[in-house]
Amino acid sequence: MKLYTVADEKRTLVCRETAPGTLQVLPYATMNDLLTDDPAHRETILARELGLARRFYEQVRDIPGIRFYGDCEARERAPIVTLNLGDADSGAVADALWEGCQIAVRPGAHCAPRLHRALGTEEQGAVRFSWSWYSTEEETDAAAAALRALAEA
Repeated sequence: MKLYTVADEKRTLVCRETAPGTLQVLPYATMNDLLTDDPAHRETILARELGLARRFYEQVRDIPGIRFYGDCEARERAPIVTLNLGDADSGAVADALWEGCQIAVRPGAHCAPRLHRALGTEEQGAVRFSWSWYSTEEETDAAAAALRALAEA
């Protein structure tokens, strides 16, 4: 099941696609099950998300011309992998991943222009992959295979 978040200034809703172009809002209790003050539960969630990010990184780290931003092997990090494929525009990479494989990533400057200035990616931006509790190994593997295929094209 693919899940999406829809947010405005007041709330974030979690939705699932029930038909092409149709989203169903999931009950609050579904998300409330994940949001807890129990540190052990939070650690379980983070460990799963980080495991998927690590799985992705291990599959794509040897792609020629790939450049990572941040230490993807660090123990304490967010479940995010930010990268570029050579000199390819991050928006073009994101468009190709979506149009060819329906893989959604976040391209651009990520509301952090000073960081991108420091990284030298102001013009190119970067491609950000991220994982959540609902992400799967199959989606992770598909994203890695799509990125590899795009790099080899």
